[in-house]
Amino acid sequence: MRGSKNVFQSYALALGLILYAGCASVPEPAPGDLNEPASHLVDPRIGYPLPAPASSNERLGRAWSDFGAARLVDSERRLAELLRRDRGYRPAILGQAAVAIANEDFERATELIEAAVVDIEQWDAVEVYLGEIAFAQGETRDSLQHYEAIVGGDRLPEQVTDRIVEIRFALFDEILAEAGATSTLEAREILLREALTIRPENVPVRLGLIEALIQQGRFSEAREELEPLLDAGEDDLNQVQAALAEIELGVGRFEDAIRRLEALVDRTGDEYYEGRLASAKDLWLEANLPSRFQKAARSSAITRADLAVLIYWKVDAVRFANDVGPPPIAIDIQSVPEREELVRALAMGILRVDTSTREASPHREVGARAFLRALGTLLVGTDCASGTSDPSRRLERCGIDTSRFAGDPDASISGRDAIAVLRSISELLR
Repeated sequence: MRGSKNVFQSYALALGLILYAGCASVPEPAPGDLNEPASHLVDPRIGYPLPAPASSNERLGRAWSDFGAARLVDSERRLAELLRRDRGYRPAILGQAAVAIANEDFERATELIEAAVVDIEQWDAVEVYLGEIAFAQGETRDSLQHYEAIVGGDRLPEQVTDRIVEIRFALFDEILAEAGATSTLEAREILLREALTIRPENVPVRLGLIEALIQQGRFSEAREELEPLLDAGEDDLNQVQAALAEIELGVGRFEDAIRRLEALVDRTGDEYYEGRLASAKDLWLEANLPSRFQKAARSSAITRADLAVLIYWKVDAVRFANDVGPPPIAIDIQSVPEREELVRALAMGILRVDTSTREASPHREVGARAFLRALGTLLVGTDCASGTSDPSRRLERCGIDTSRFAGDPDASISGRDAIAVLRSISELLR
């Protein structure tokens, strides 16, 4: 706190009353049965930047002792008498705000605080009071801002520093609840970053932030966020190794990622890591496929030609099928780069030619309904798909997850979403 400390004690003040000179700081009286916000209030003289008569300080000391013992009526009476004697003594007004807070009359408390702080730039006790009002009203971020405005002040009571820790932890929990409820990666990232400003050492939160960055394809940022864990010797954690593998996959270091995931599988036997290892190997193989496959995989809205390419290269049962009959005549595929894959898809009935125009329409976007119909034809003849002629129902019966395509039947299909389903179908057909 600012200023010097002059402490005067007497038998009459045996309850712990401590007089102030100017803006002195003193220990707090032991709380009585005050409610939660009021029990954390500090003496209104703490941090008061203006000189004050010793007699007014003494009278306020008595009023504050009543307040600390939860004798609110007596405290209010003493404060009113004090203000009749010394109308300009603003700590008494702040004392009245404390009584209002104890009565949970936060509107009156705010009005009294505003009256007390006119022309005063900084007053530590005021920040505590505003912080408690905000916290009681569920505005935890605002509460912490008020408290942190006085962090580092001279000789703050220990109860203030303890309370700051409590509010920080409460805000941390609130932020995590918000992050868990948010539906967007961007919002989750913002919240997790805020949580880490409160508890930067928290490993699960940092891993959550790294996961959000990886899912957004921001691999270099994810690697930077991993540094504190690596520096702290947490590199042997399974989740850290998995995050490193995902980052390596994201930047095309497939062999490094595969080695890391193989080690995780050997160490844990976890099915999740086994699945990621299989996906990593698929990605490695995909990276060496023709450019037309890469183009289709990156597309946010695949065409019929893209779909033919993805099916050809991801489903072995299509690429290596024997005894495939001749394809129907299609007049519009002669010069397209995907002609080979289109011919195979047409020959196997996966895609169809318009009977009147003889066009395969290779550049037409594939909607969700057409996508599921085409994939359903791949399951003809399987035991799980028997008994239904509906291609979409075949997928459902065979346990292929198509929930992401529910809703709009004309919705566009991304290359990556198509590949995810084709991997499942390829495994089933093997």
